Amino acid sequence: MNITAARSEILSLGRSRLGYPYVYGAKGPYAFDCEGLLYWIMHSLGDTTYPGGSSAQFYAGPRSVNLIPGMFVFFEGAPEQNGLLPGHCGIYTSPNEFIDAPYTGVDVRYDWFSTSTSEGPMKYWGATDPAQLLISAPPPGEPTLYLTIPYMTGSAVLHCQSRLIAWGYRWALGPSGADSVFGPMTESAVRGFQSQMRIAVDGVCGPITWIHLNQNPQESK
Repeated sequence: MNITAARSEILSLGRSRLGYPYVYGAKGPYAFDCEGLLYWIMHSLGDTTYPGGSSAQFYAGPRSVNLIPGMFVFFEGAPEQNGLLPGHCGIYTSPNEFIDAPYTGVDVRYDWFSTSTSEGPMKYWGATDPAQLLISAPPPGEPTLYLTIPYMTGSAVLHCQSRLIAWGYRWALGPSGADSVFGPMTESAVRGFQSQMRIAVDGVCGPITWIHLNQNPQESK
């Protein structure tokens, strides 16, 4: 499945649930809340690790500033200890339109939103491109990297380090910088990057971490 086909599948599944009832905490297939709809779509397409909860879903990423049908859109939620986090969410369909499961008494439907102004109670937060997660097996040359004894070495480690530098982690790699050796400092830099991306912090450069590393830092802000 390529990226275009994956987005099309996401959009098709979202449209297939139009008219189904909203039920708080429901994850389908015959009733949904907002994050439950996204959860059901991704699990239906084979991503059984996709989380529940709109905040976790947003930070599962990968995030995008360019909206394309089949992406997920998120809206500001309730105040949290560290600031506002995503609350409501849905599937982007076309400019200013998305599919969502809004609230009790309203079925899954098309709704309107704006990226620049609040629409009713909704303030746009951002978008992710979950289709990338569906095609996230590491490409050739990008195997899973982690701290071993002896240390992993080679071109994949060098690429990982180069991407960490692009994201501003040159300081964390120590005096050697990109040296093709996955040692403790590289593991520490990976952990720092994972924390920044709000993904699982385990020091392992696996499929999800590769997706985030390979994004353009400027487009992900």
